Amino acid sequence: MTLSDIDLINISQFLISLMMTVVFLLAWKIMEKKTYVLMWALFYVFAAVNGVLNAINDVFPDRNLYWVVVNAVSLLTQLLALAGFRMRAGRMPLTHLILGYFALVLSLVVVFTYLYPHMGLRMVFIPASGALVVVAIAREIWRTDQALRTAEISAIVLFMLYALVQATSGTLALLQGAERDAYFLNLYSQVNFLFMPAFFAGLGLFTLLILVDDLASKLKRQAITDYLTGLLNRRGFKQQADALIRQQHKSSDRLAVIVADIDHFKNINDQYGHQIGDEVLQYVSRGMRQLLSPPAVMGRTGGEEFAVVIQAKDIRAAELFAEHLRHQLSEQSRNTNPDLHITGSFGVAMINDSLEQALIQADHAMYQAKSAGRNRVVVTHT
Repeated sequence: MTLSDIDLINISQFLISLMMTVVFLLAWKIMEKKTYVLMWALFYVFAAVNGVLNAINDVFPDRNLYWVVVNAVSLLTQLLALAGFRMRAGRMPLTHLILGYFALVLSLVVVFTYLYPHMGLRMVFIPASGALVVVAIAREIWRTDQALRTAEISAIVLFMLYALVQATSGTLALLQGAERDAYFLNLYSQVNFLFMPAFFAGLGLFTLLILVDDLASKLKRQAITDYLTGLLNRRGFKQQADALIRQQHKSSDRLAVIVADIDHFKNINDQYGHQIGDEVLQYVSRGMRQLLSPPAVMGRTGGEEFAVVIQAKDIRAAELFAEHLRHQLSEQSRNTNPDLHITGSFGVAMINDSLEQALIQADHAMYQAKSAGRNRVVVTHT
C-alpha cells in the first residue's frame, strides 16, 4: 500500500499531537497542576483524534457525516485552546457568548453540508473560525497588567501569522463557489498541507515557551518577595528602590526612606504566640501599603522591620508622611486590636546618592525613636 502525501501529513499531525500531549501533561505535573495546561493537553488529544479521522475518512459511509464530525472535532480543539489561554489570563474560560459562537459555527457547517449544499460555504467556516479564535488567543496574551515578555511577544507574532494562513485558507475555500472547483481546491490543499503542520507544531512550542517563561518569572518573583506579607524582601526592596533612585536622577523629584519597626513585637510573640505575631506582621504591612501611592517602594527588610521609599521635596515632608503612617497604625490598631494596641517607631532620612547610607541613617533614627519611648518619628537631618 502506497501512502499519499496527505496521508503522510495526517500521520505526522497525529504523531506530533501525541508527543505534544505528553509534553503538556508533564508540564501540568511540573507547574503545580494548572488547569489551563490540561486544557492545552486536551487540545492535542483531540488534534490527534482529528488526524486519525482524516486518515481513516474512507470508513465513513457518508462523506457528509465525515465532514461534520471532523469539523466538530476541529471546533472542539479551537474551544480548548481559547479556554486555556483565557484561564491563564485569569478570566472565565467559557461564557455563553463563546459557547453560542461555536454552536453557531457548527450549525452553519451542518446547514451548508446537508440542507443547502454549498462547497465553498461548508469549507469556509472552520478556517475562518480558526483565524478568529487565534486572534482572540493573541488578545488574551496581550491583555495583561504587566509588561509583555519576549516569549509572549513572539507567541503573539506567530499566532497572528497563523491567523493569516487560516484566513487565506478560508478565502480559497470560499472562492470555489457552490460546486467543487479543482483549481481553488488545489490551492486550498497546498496552503493547508504546506503551512499548517509547521504552524501547528510551532504554536505548541511557543505555548510551551510561555509556560517556561511563566515559571521562570514566578521563581524570580519568589526570590524577591517575602512569603508572609507579600511585600518585597530586603533583596527585592533594594532592587526596586535603586531603580527608583536611578529614575529620580532624571527628574527634580527627591526621595526619602522611612524605616519602621513594630514596638514590643517580641512581647507579642511571647504572650500570644507566633501565629498572632505573623498576623500582626500581615496587618501592619497591609495597613501601611494601603497608605502608599506610586512610585513608592515598600519592603519587609527584617523580622518586624519595614522600609519605605517615597517621593518627598524635603525632610519635613517626609517626616509628615511618616507621622501619618505612625498615627494611622496606632489609631487603626486601637479600633481593631485594642488588646494588642500595635504601634511602631519610625526613622526618616533623605536619599542623596546612596540608598545604603540613607537606610543606615533612617535605621539609626528609628532606634532613637525607640530609646525615646517608642511610638514616635525621629528624622535625620544630615
